[in-house]
Amino acid sequence: MKPTKPGVVTVTLNAAIDQTLECPGFSAGAVNRVVAETRTPGGKGINVAAFLAGGSRPVTATGFLGADNVSLFEALFHERDIQDRCLRLPGSSRVNIKVVDRTSGAVTDLNLPGIRVPEEALDALGATLDALTLDHGCFVLSGSVPAGVPATVYATLTKRLHAKGALVVVDTSGEALRHAVAARPDFLKPNAHELGELLDRPLRTPGEVARAARELHAGGVGLVVVSLGAE
Repeated sequence: MKPTKPGVVTVTLNAAIDQTLECPGFSAGAVNRVVAETRTPGGKGINVAAFLAGGSRPVTATGFLGADNVSLFEALFHERDIQDRCLRLPGSSRVNIKVVDRTSGAVTDLNLPGIRVPEEALDALGATLDALTLDHGCFVLSGSVPAGVPATVYATLTKRLHAKGALVVVDTSGEALRHAVAARPDFLKPNAHELGELLDRPLRTPGEVARAARELHAGGVGLVVVSLGAE
């Protein structure tokens, strides 16, 4: 499973801006004072691209970004020397807000809706991926699926990229994961909970997790790596 071309492409269908508000003594239904704020570009594929940037292989990011709040992503790509092949769509990428109360240790999450992806944008993404296979050998498809996109999208993209001779990594969950497994990606990275949901049974011990991973491998997935969360 070694890619024959040097480049790595990460695909993020549902990019996000992670906004953290530090608010001591936060109280719902009251006026609260924010003492610090940070905003960082995110989404699983964006995070993978940022992690790989600066390594031995050139990194390209593609997928969808909302045109109205794209500047944070563009700054990250410039800073980390990530080639930007993301498609801009009308509207804003979703914003995930964390309200952190360091006094109590409580964290409150507020997740805003993101952009809706039209069918023609998916067609454009497919054409972009086809072009990128000319000099990129590994494609990382990761993260949640946005509104307007079928749960079969990662399976469809896996088959399309395999037809071009590319190695495909998938990291997603739920129905998108279930469909992706049927396309037999080269590398799959669920966590233990996601793997249990996929196989419709609880996985309580490392041994059960290992046996479940071997089942997926026997079914045609090249390599299965399962994370155990806090463990």
